[in-house]
Amino acid sequence: MSGPVVSIVVPARDEADNLPDLITRIHRSVGTRWVYELLVVNDSSVDGTAAVVTALAATHPVTLVHRTHSPGKGLAIAEGFGHATGDVLCMIDADLQYPPEALPAMVAIVLSGAAEVVVANRVVHDTSLGRRLLSRLSRWLLQRLHGLDVDVQSGLKVLRRTVLDQIELRPNGWAFDLELLLDARAAGHTITGHDIDFARRTRGRTKINVLLAGWQVLRNAIWLRLTRDDSGTPDTP
Repeated sequence: MSGPVVSIVVPARDEADNLPDLITRIHRSVGTRWVYELLVVNDSSVDGTAAVVTALAATHPVTLVHRTHSPGKGLAIAEGFGHATGDVLCMIDADLQYPPEALPAMVAIVLSGAAEVVVANRVVHDTSLGRRLLSRLSRWLLQRLHGLDVDVQSGLKVLRRTVLDQIELRPNGWAFDLELLLDARAAGHTITGHDIDFARRTRGRTKINVLLAGWQVLRNAIWLRLTRDDSGTPDTP
């Protein structure tokens, strides 16, 4: 059998309750179309995440990657990408707020050559007015500062392996996603968005303070605007 076409990296910290459904839905969505591998990066979990993944590996093409030091989502994704062997690389959060059913359409865009990076743009229905306004303000500011008309902080992205071959991942906290996209664009790669319905978390606990995260994203965006000299062209809508 040839190697996987698609590699899917799932950073997971205390997501034991969500992983069985996520892995099953990924298999149903992606496994019927391409040979794939799924790498769950256990980011210092204490809730049995590792045991859940190990059990699921008996029936699914799942590999458990352990991280026991310096927890952080960007670091977990970077480590997962380091183990990935597919031609198309995906990252998706483990909390089931991003629908894995969107993966086939996003992978197909990359395989068609229409874009090298596809970002899931969150369409939020079931959330507070304040959170929706904060999300829209953050996206507007990032577009104004960097010309990125996609949902930069989205936890679902798909990219061609050649993108990572030409850039250096810098998993620096909340700057990770923005730097990934800026570096990809500067290397000449096309970035596009794909709208998805963003769901409310129903199991487990969020690790994000929305206001603090929003401030850190804005601060990093301003700092990168002042310190980078990007020559890349704007992404496509």
